[in-house]
Amino acid sequence: MNDSIYLERCKVLVQEKVKLGDIKSWKNKDFQYISHEISTVSKISISTDTLKRVFGKLKTYKTYYNPQDETKNAIAIYLGYENWENFKIHNRDVKHHEPILFSRLKYVTSKKIIFLGLAGIFAVSVVILLLSFYKRDYTERFTFTGKNLTGYAPHTSIFNYDITGIKSDSVAIDYDWTITMIERLKKNDHTITTIHGEPGYYHIKLLVDNKPISTLGVHVLTRGWEANVSTPTGIKHELDSNYIVDGLFYLSDKEFQKTGVDPEVGHNLKFFNYKDFGVNGDNFEFELKAKNTKEIGGLDCYDVQFEIICEYGKVLVLFVKKGCHKYARFQLSEVNMEGHNNDLSAFGQDLLDWRLFKIKINDKKGFIYFDNNIVYERAYTKSLGEVKGIVLSFRGRGMADFVKLHNGSEKLIYADDFND
Repeated sequence: MNDSIYLERCKVLVQEKVKLGDIKSWKNKDFQYISHEISTVSKISISTDTLKRVFGKLKTYKTYYNPQDETKNAIAIYLGYENWENFKIHNRDVKHHEPILFSRLKYVTSKKIIFLGLAGIFAVSVVILLLSFYKRDYTERFTFTGKNLTGYAPHTSIFNYDITGIKSDSVAIDYDWTITMIERLKKNDHTITTIHGEPGYYHIKLLVDNKPISTLGVHVLTRGWEANVSTPTGIKHELDSNYIVDGLFYLSDKEFQKTGVDPEVGHNLKFFNYKDFGVNGDNFEFELKAKNTKEIGGLDCYDVQFEIICEYGKVLVLFVKKGCHKYARFQLSEVNMEGHNNDLSAFGQDLLDWRLFKIKINDKKGFIYFDNNIVYERAYTKSLGEVKGIVLSFRGRGMADFVKLHNGSEKLIYADDFND
């Protein structure tokens, strides 16, 4: 059997794995997601245009598009095989089904009709060949790899690339900083470095014509929990371990005064812990016991927010004081909703006393709990990947009593009651 038969089998298996519905309905963002998934698993970069050719979304001058060996190896690895040859060995019994190029025509005996039909097909094929020749691009000819992708701040990562085969002159790298930083890449260079001064999980993107074609993750770790107070101007005041009081995450008036921040000016208290938690972001349960009131330093429309940072996206849940749900927010992978243009009244709650906040994700569907009652649920499609960080934040100064993280099998993986 030739490779076209195995490629057809590959397409079926990829479609089943990504669970994005019929291939005909896939959008550009879907191919970007699949490109990221395959590149991450296989460590071989594949552009969205290459995938579009493989799946028939971009026409080529050949009847069957046969991608480069590296592309086939990457897809095979993503599907759980060692390489393309290994995939072929394990799929020798696949029945020969030629790709459907045209609808079946009723059998006719008239030679004249058959001749005219073939002549028409030939003419259309010539036109497609000529058009595709002039529209071909070469975005699949690139490499993008990284070294030193995990460490503690300040942390420098090294990126190696070869973009000489990319036709476009607009090739850049996005470092995923809070302040957008995109740097144009020179085609004759092959190495560039960047430094991240704060803990976090950063998605470093290779851009062609301002569109991402490959992404690498940089994980800047913390040594346990760390904290800071930030103001609307972007100034951050790092805190020592003086934010743990009697088994609670809390910044007292005395310790807050040391930051020099005006208590009447908007500010946020944030606690964060970045490490590999060993939990699948598409199947887990997270619990937080917390509160926020004006009496303990909260500002008007005080809130409680938690984030679960993952490889390919994040979960963000923002509860606010009753009546302030215009400022509520909810993010679950590609789903991003704000109270300004969505009804998020379920996130407006009484936060004066200790409350139990929880999110449970099961097979890409999230359930939000407030005091053990489901208040919101939503499904999503794009995998979150592994959990890389936990972030708690409060408008003003709230309190946290404990956090718990269970995996999809309800096994407790991480817990902290802040007594150490």
